[in-house]
Amino acid sequence: MTATANKIEKYDLNELIRTVAKTELGSISNVVNKLLSMLRDQSTNAAALMQVIEADPVLAAKLLRRVNSASYGLNRSISSIQESIVMVGFNGVKELALNMKVAKIFERGMQSVRYSRKALWKHSLAVALLSKMIYRREFKERGDDIYSIGLIHDIGIVAEEEVMPQAFSVMLDKTSSSMPITAAEAETFGYDHQLIGARLCTAWKLPQDMTDVIGRHHSLPDASKPTAKLSMALFIADHYCHASGLGFEYSITKTQEDADKICASLNIQQKSMEVMLADIKKEIAELESTGGLFG
Repeated sequence: MTATANKIEKYDLNELIRTVAKTELGSISNVVNKLLSMLRDQSTNAAALMQVIEADPVLAAKLLRRVNSASYGLNRSISSIQESIVMVGFNGVKELALNMKVAKIFERGMQSVRYSRKALWKHSLAVALLSKMIYRREFKERGDDIYSIGLIHDIGIVAEEEVMPQAFSVMLDKTSSSMPITAAEAETFGYDHQLIGARLCTAWKLPQDMTDVIGRHHSLPDASKPTAKLSMALFIADHYCHASGLGFEYSITKTQEDADKICASLNIQQKSMEVMLADIKKEIAELESTGGLFG
């Protein structure tokens, strides 16, 4: 651990990763790994899923609340876990479980005019939803990893704030129209949240494609890489969520031109992006109004 000129302590990257392992953020790694494995495993059956849910009363309650919400438009109440799984669908239930576990680390933390973990969670959830929607509507593919990638793509920011709150505040103060967050992080810490996120993915033994995409999510995707489609979907989802206010107060690189290039290369029309974004905003607003934003 070293001290800056202002006597604000900061960590080198290796020390930061070791320190995160001792925090609440590190404590969820096993749970997240298990849930991500379930999301990727298409052989998971209803019985196994029901066993996981019934072992977690909070998750069971949230599943029942979700299936009985206005968005499902049912004319009767459902109280059966098994029937709820059928209504919501396997992936929907798995994603709900992942949301609930990851959201725990966003419910507290720093609150300021420019930043809060809750705002970061809303952004992360919006990016996950929009990324998945891009895969389903535009690519006609499931995109099994994209939702999970969107949900944790900014996990490095949480690590910075958790371990180095004073230096994190200094870093935020540096951000401006001419200094995006990645540049402010590099100047303050010597690395940015992309690199932290990639290192955490490695430490948590998450899939390599997630590590690669999260580690470069502010960079223009390389179309020649195997993860190009994942990277492109995340890049444009991240851009449009920030541009539409589904983010938090910090400066990011002006990426409209790059987002336009990616959309053109994927043959995604601007109108399509607008429709998807409107759907995401509606879904996020409904989650907020029903108290379901954190699970």
